[in-house]
Amino acid sequence: MNKRRYTVVLMALLAILGVISPGPANATHAEGFVSGFGDPTNDWADEGNLNSSNHHKKSIATGLWQAVLYADGYLTASDVDCDYGPRTTAVTRSWQSDHGVGVDGSAGPITMGRADDKLRIYETQSDGTTTLVYDGRARDIYFIRISPNDSSLAGAYRVPYVEDSWQWPAYYHYYIGDC
Repeated sequence: MNKRRYTVVLMALLAILGVISPGPANATHAEGFVSGFGDPTNDWADEGNLNSSNHHKKSIATGLWQAVLYADGYLTASDVDCDYGPRTTAVTRSWQSDHGVGVDGSAGPITMGRADDKLRIYETQSDGTTTLVYDGRARDIYFIRISPNDSSLAGAYRVPYVEDSWQWPAYYHYYIGDC
């Protein structure tokens, strides 16, 4: 097993066992999934960069960004396919221009940080798991953020999927077909 893979497996095992836990919001793509803690309006400003040329091009994290674009009316439901292709790049440029951030077509920390300004807590469960709502221009989108007390997935987001199920917005995981 190569050193990088060994490190990832070891860190995942330690997190599952509760030996280590994530600190305050510091969720880069190296963490593996979109996450956040506390005030949701600062959850995404430290996320990894999504665009059509990196290895996160096809991921559920891209699907989360496309859900934001859908909520704001830039994409249709059928455009949300977890693939950061030419359509997503073009509408990301429009979104960036309309929201006063640098226009480059990538959903990086500045763009994602502007988007998370429209997140708010909708409901909090007794275990600390939170339902968040993105107040989109065209429609609202709901996300689930796992309790900070869950040592293995603390703060991890869940995004809506087909038939009332939820997906982890991972940077390295892509489901073929509907995202």
